[in-house]
Amino acid sequence: MKVLITGIAGFAGSHLAELALREGAEVVGTVLPGAPTDNLASVQKDVATIDCDLTEPGAAGQVLRAMRPDRVFHLAGAAVVGTSWALRADVLRTNLEATYQLCEGLRRHPVPCLIVSSGEVYGVVPENEQPISEARRWAPGSPYALSKASQELYAGYYARSEGLPLVIARAFNHVGPRQGLGFVWSEAALVLAASLALAALLGWLMAEMLVAMLQHVFDPPPDHLAVPWAFLGALAGAAVIGGCLAVALASRGLARLRLGSILREE
Repeated sequence: MKVLITGIAGFAGSHLAELALREGAEVVGTVLPGAPTDNLASVQKDVATIDCDLTEPGAAGQVLRAMRPDRVFHLAGAAVVGTSWALRADVLRTNLEATYQLCEGLRRHPVPCLIVSSGEVYGVVPENEQPISEARRWAPGSPYALSKASQELYAGYYARSEGLPLVIARAFNHVGPRQGLGFVWSEAALVLAASLALAALLGWLMAEMLVAMLQHVFDPPPDHLAVPWAFLGALAGAAVIGGCLAVALASRGLARLRLGSILREE
């Protein structure tokens, strides 16, 4: 079986490529021209990539015609919620035009296709109304969420009226290796790592100052000063402080971003 993954070089796309290869599939994928492909380093020799801007008229159809895949997974598109207010026109154009062009291509070369949407289409759902049912009314709260809801409407039309074999998956927060900055947990990990590094530096400086002071008090210094207990204690205390700071900052960020404002599908 040959599978085509749009946005194959992204976080989720690269993991999907690895899974498909493990299942014995032949894997091809589209990459936005000029976009990095570092996420495919471990499978670069096993996948075929095609430079393709899916928003270009006819581009998706050309890829489908050339590659003849048996399955398509559509992950490509604008995906960062936090910047979608400032870039709303680009987000709407990219996600809708790419989906439209792909559906038009599938109309001429029909194969089963999974289109990845987002749980953001539901908006903010009170905790007492969770878990969320698929039948819940949409309430997109960002230009990104609006683009995903509109993407689903496009797909729904092509499935009902054109008979295309399309399936929609609404992804929620997911985390793992190779996830870039701009996501809830990758940002939290960055803050934690930075805080711990700062804590280690402060602990080392505090220990050096304390040992230097004790060496001036005791002349010659006793043997037990050779063991850096002060350093270890200061480092441990500073690490705890840094960790608490990281958790507090991450929690503030999560609350501000409403637990889902920086999802990314690609």
